[in-house]
Amino acid sequence: MAFGAENVQVDPFLFEIYKLSGTLSSLEQNKIVESLHSLLEIQPPPRSNQVIIAHSFPKGLGLGQIPDMGSVVVKPHGPGKGYEVISQLSLSELTSLLE
Repeated sequence: MAFGAENVQVDPFLFEIYKLSGTLSSLEQNKIVESLHSLLEIQPPPRSNQVIIAHSFPKGLGLGQIPDMGSVVVKPHGPGKGYEVISQLSLSELTSLLE
């Protein structure tokens, strides 16, 4: 609703992240987390942003625990160059930005 149906894409890879909550070998966990890091390194086209809507990560994996209904702001530096977590915001912090 927030972005319009024409701007929404479902990425099957994001289901792989859900699997992190299950019982996986360290090798499988690392493969999923490395793929996530590669995804987060990709810079969106100029003058645009990319929004990924997903759930939290298990403790110590991916981006770690995300507050309920919270957000993580990530700045990608390009493929192979990493990314930076700019901020983690709870729902109340996020809504206070809109006031």
